[in-house]
Amino acid sequence: MTYTLAVLLITCIPISIVDCRKCIIPDALLLLLFLLLGIHDVLSVKIRIVPAALAAAASFCMFLSIYRLHGGLGFGDVKFSAVLGYALGFPLAFLAFTAASIIGILYAAVFLRNKKRNFKMPFAPFLSAGAVLAAIFVSMGLISTGY
Repeated sequence: MTYTLAVLLITCIPISIVDCRKCIIPDALLLLLFLLLGIHDVLSVKIRIVPAALAAAASFCMFLSIYRLHGGLGFGDVKFSAVLGYALGFPLAFLAFTAASIIGILYAAVFLRNKKRNFKMPFAPFLSAGAVLAAIFVSMGLISTGY
């Protein structure tokens, strides 16, 4: 998980910065994140590839349903959730998504009280924060991933 944490830190920071500035999540950065994780898994013969891929698919489906049914998310957030699902696996990814939602709600409640109703709030920084927090908890031994 130390490698995953390092890769998350290296890639989530620029993803979050770009999303804050332009309200987009560049596919190139998502692809870089996925490739760094996937190549490492293949080269180290990790048995986590199939469960991680299933977590990615579940994350994608969950965020896609939110995107289609409720709105409020961009499709970049849907793709980012899939890559984070692969990075963290199940159930850690869903813990990260819950943390991201809580952090995002708290941010909106405190800092966005006076904004217009149609204000766009980038969600990638919160997804990044939730993912990095989850990876830190695993690295510290506070949570077990199961693989």
